[in-house]
Amino acid sequence: MNLKVGNAHVGDVVRLVGGGPWMTVVSVGNCGTTVRTNWFEPDLENSGAFSGLKDGFFPVESLQVKES
Repeated sequence: MNLKVGNAHVGDVVRLVGGGPWMTVVSVGNCGTTVRTNWFEPDLENSGAFSGLKDGFFPVESLQVKES
């Protein structure tokens, strides 16, 4: 399900509508139109390892929520 403005919550697990890694919402912008997310980037040289924690800001409407 795609997110709508005002429906994002800290702790939601989301990803870009076009695909990509699952991310956790860590903060929601003042008007509920953007979110900050964290995710782990896989280490392509070491199978099963992660190269580190990444973060980014995204428009809410560009994200979909993981179905539980």
